[in-house]
Amino acid sequence: MTQLKLTPLKIKLLLHIYSIAAPFTHPDKPIYEMAKEEFIHHSLAERSDHGCGYRILPRGVAFVNMILATPLPLESEVFIDPRNGTIVDIP
Repeated sequence: MTQLKLTPLKIKLLLHIYSIAAPFTHPDKPIYEMAKEEFIHHSLAERSDHGCGYRILPRGVAFVNMILATPLPLESEVFIDPRNGTIVDIP
């Protein structure tokens, strides 16, 4: 099985399937169809007669939960030494 490569659009679509029981805004666009087919291929979602037309599967729920559990990076200032490219922390 090939690895799923995520894009912001794919993340948005997966979150939509996970959380919103309403149709997609542009369901007929080829990029949407390709993304949804990838979700099916990777067992993240399946077609459904309810809501947005897809239902998230346990693997998709686990994946969304992983995304939601990822903390935002902490902000810090660094200095990049132009002579050698090393990063120097600024306290």
